[in-house]
Amino acid sequence: MFPRPARSAFGLIEALVAFVLFAVIFIPLMGVFTDTGGMQMEVVRDYAAVLNVSERFLNNSLDILESGRTDLAGDLEITALLEGDPYARNTLQGVQRLRAWLSVAAVPGNPRLFRVTLRFSFGQSPQRTFELSTLKYAPDC
Repeated sequence: MFPRPARSAFGLIEALVAFVLFAVIFIPLMGVFTDTGGMQMEVVRDYAAVLNVSERFLNNSLDILESGRTDLAGDLEITALLEGDPYARNTLQGVQRLRAWLSVAAVPGNPRLFRVTLRFSFGQSPQRTFELSTLKYAPDC
């Protein structure tokens, strides 16, 4: 008799089994990504916007300290100041319930070294917070 040729393709049953396995695994994963994907993207967008504005604002605050002005001690709410800045207003456009504080404090033991901290609170429930801090040496104080 003639020898049978070797099988070189998938059969119908094998293809159906592969399709069913793919569907059983993929469909629940799609539910996970579509239900929370929008919310996660919003959180990432908000954090990126707050980080961008806080770095810019912190650099401007450091320039103020460099000019010798050190009367910024304590927690100052700067939400209205950010809303008045066109760049910050445009960048933070979709961020909900935003509040921001600037804190400048001398480091104990060195009156020329200051800790400058920006704190942000934003978002619906749960309320999210973000803090950016740096040290600044002000030589003319």
